[in-house]
Amino acid sequence: MATNEITIKKTKTAALHIVKGFTLIEIMTTLFVIAILASVAYPSYQNQVLKSKRSEGKALLLEVMQLQERFKTENGSYTVDLTQLGLPATGMLSEHKYYTVVVSAATATCPITDCIILTGNASGSNKNHGSLRLRSDGDKNWKKNDASWQQGWPDS
Repeated sequence: MATNEITIKKTKTAALHIVKGFTLIEIMTTLFVIAILASVAYPSYQNQVLKSKRSEGKALLLEVMQLQERFKTENGSYTVDLTQLGLPATGMLSEHKYYTVVVSAATATCPITDCIILTGNASGSNKNHGSLRLRSDGDKNWKKNDASWQQGWPDS
């Protein structure tokens, strides 16, 4: 009988020792899975941040264009002087300062009485995300850094 008791005690002790912690392989496997999930999630997160910043720039352009349309209704033409719209002369910054709106001067194909071009230039830490442009005829363009203007706005 005494021999059986000793064997049982050894088995219980051994079982407690195995359950006590994690092996290095288990920890490394867990870290590997977390790393793979992070490598997939982080670029997606960055893309959503970029879309959010661009959406802010688009909203700002539409807001200033609305002010321009109201000004044209009251005065018969658009204005390049943002102070006449109640905005700062240096350009209007978006809420989080990702974009600054400036008004382009009239051209032969776009006289100030009929047409205005607003440009939302990326600013601050957002500078490498490009510029957005909105014309009073509804034409929308964008360009990244020094590239040429492309038709339409990138997806929000």
